[in-house]
Amino acid sequence: MINKDDLKIKGLSSSEVNERVQKGLTNHVKNTHVKSKSEIFFSNAFNVFNIINLTVISFLLYFYFKTQDVRLFLDSIGIITVTFANTLIAIVQELKAANTLEKMDLLKHQEVFVIRNGEKIKVPKHDVVKDDVILLKTGDQIVVDGKVLASERLEIDESLVTGESIPIDKSTGDKLLSGSFCVYGQGYYKAEKVGNESFAAHLTGQAKKFKFSTSPLQKKINFLFVLSFVLTVLMVFYEFFQSLLSGHFSIEDARKISTIATSLIPEGLVFFSSITFTIGIIRIAKIGAVIQKINAIDTFPAINVVCMDKTGTLTQNNIKVASVHSVSELSQEAIEKLLGEFSHLSSEQNATLKALTVFPASGKAKSLDEIPFRSDIKMSALKLELNGNAETYLLGAYDILTKKTDVEKILRVQTVFETNQLKGRRNLLFAKLKTPIEGNLSIETIADAPLIPLGIISLKDEARQDAGTALHLFNANNIDVKIISGDSGDSVLATLHEIGWDVTEDKVISGKALEGLSQPALEESVLHHSVFVRLKPDQKLALVKALKHQHKQTAMIGDGVNDLLALKEANLGIAMEEGSTISKEVSDIVLLKNKFEILPRIFDEGNKIVNTVMYVSNLFLSKNALVVVLSILPWILNVIYPLTPRKGALISLLGIGLPAYFIALQNENTNPQKHFYRQLVWFVMTSCAVILGVTYLGYFLGHDIYQLGEVVVSNIMITVLVLMSVGNYIGAVAFEDIKIFGSIFYMQQLLF
Repeated sequence: MINKDDLKIKGLSSSEVNERVQKGLTNHVKNTHVKSKSEIFFSNAFNVFNIINLTVISFLLYFYFKTQDVRLFLDSIGIITVTFANTLIAIVQELKAANTLEKMDLLKHQEVFVIRNGEKIKVPKHDVVKDDVILLKTGDQIVVDGKVLASERLEIDESLVTGESIPIDKSTGDKLLSGSFCVYGQGYYKAEKVGNESFAAHLTGQAKKFKFSTSPLQKKINFLFVLSFVLTVLMVFYEFFQSLLSGHFSIEDARKISTIATSLIPEGLVFFSSITFTIGIIRIAKIGAVIQKINAIDTFPAINVVCMDKTGTLTQNNIKVASVHSVSELSQEAIEKLLGEFSHLSSEQNATLKALTVFPASGKAKSLDEIPFRSDIKMSALKLELNGNAETYLLGAYDILTKKTDVEKILRVQTVFETNQLKGRRNLLFAKLKTPIEGNLSIETIADAPLIPLGIISLKDEARQDAGTALHLFNANNIDVKIISGDSGDSVLATLHEIGWDVTEDKVISGKALEGLSQPALEESVLHHSVFVRLKPDQKLALVKALKHQHKQTAMIGDGVNDLLALKEANLGIAMEEGSTISKEVSDIVLLKNKFEILPRIFDEGNKIVNTVMYVSNLFLSKNALVVVLSILPWILNVIYPLTPRKGALISLLGIGLPAYFIALQNENTNPQKHFYRQLVWFVMTSCAVILGVTYLGYFLGHDIYQLGEVVVSNIMITVLVLMSVGNYIGAVAFEDIKIFGSIFYMQQLLF
């Protein structure tokens, strides 16, 4: 076990730290992913949409000053009003989002242990200075570039910065890259490159926990925007050249071109989609979770399988010793004393070893060598010097270590196990090697070495009170649940029984039974079974891969280093706040305060976001389709063109913009959307047919029946267009669950 005193590691003094702070040699990193208030204002005020609107306004004002036609001036005022309203809403919402997302940031609260003035203290990650000596243990993130000062079986995962998933052994003198993680062992390293000079800062700009990557749903929105933009350019050029060919470019031509340019580009579609994502993420944060990757939201509606570990997920990971039973000549008291020495001298203080520290240590024992707990062998080993003798002690899973026990010893172990009715509990076997090992310990030397069992330790860990409710909600939403655990079958089944889920034995399979299965057999097994026990980390990964190969959209919930591979592979990785740093870093979602029961609500909130984007897209694309048809019909039929820049802006504001904003705030539909484009096309076709039919019915009545003037008929058509566009909003929000014929959404359901 590494001891800073043995290594004479004193670290920096307070004066040396202050000197480096004054020189700016700290780990503070400029955050490039959070805009300042001025940047938010500038980016929204001078975006591409406002530039296009400004160009159109300039175009109209040019003809106004040239012709003194007041309609052109009023058209300009109409466009300015709508542009100002949209810009103001965008700035306010982005400021609100920036403040909320800053509060959600978990990384800035990350703390590390450093050695200063010869003492081990905890400091925020950003307060690390150059030349600080930092303690590194399993599950920790390496926060700065540095050099290893001392290593006790350090294994580093650099996949987050290099893409290489295989852990790398690190010895004294080796270099460490910030952003990588310790997956095994412990050690000390010296900070060499801090802040913006570190590898992670150069590579990723120290990305925030909330990562603004483009999600698949956003890509669909971007595609619709590009499609609308291309269509706008084509129609504007066509109208322009038609006017040139006619030999006369009139005021009406200028107004029509302006109307097409401002109406067809769906600036609100991109804006309100972003608003929807932001509002949804804030709501999820208030529920009790942090969305780290925006792509996760698109995944919610598709998830049909949830995989989860037992310890720390279904249980509270508050492990306590239930009982200790001797299976040797030693008394229970003697075994408890040995457990005290073992637990206090072990370098890796996981939940199990912390529970064993209830037994005091004498202070007379000395650690000579150690193999911290490994998930792949389900045990840890510690060579102790006690009373002048060196012995190697093992602590591991009961069913694993009993297989390494001599036949003559097994009977007594099993008798104690059965007599004390330990089945269904989480049990460990404490043992020592029969023959002392000379030199350093290794996995190979302890793997097959004969051992002497000393005692059985029975542990207890209470199930989360909300776990049963969450599992019930998953089942109610047709989401399959798979338990993938490294614990024994008895322990897992006992926990499931405690939360109200009784699983038959034919639905349980062990990692041993999975070994050697062909890929087809593994895929068949993962579909048939619900509980997988005694799994190694690579087996958890294989199960997630098998589910994905069967076209299952899979979520993985975990909290430890042993869940890392499965979390990274899953379509949706979910970590607990109290889990290891690395599990939180690679996950898409972090559950704050380990609130397991909120997961179904988070999935519902994700569905709301997707549905809202669908509804907003319906509104904007319907308007675009209407503008296209209304622009083309005068070319084909002898009908008036009812739109002007002012009237188009009015429809955009009252019939599309404000309803879309209220949809983003009020939508409560949690039903999954499966076919975005198909539903979008059907809605646009249906709504356009209905709106155009009613609009031209008004035209027919006003123009042909009552012989009204062209201005009056145009106003009738605009009134109908606005009212029917508002009807889209009413149908989407107010009457979606009430079967009213006037709802266009309900018409769509009836027709298709």
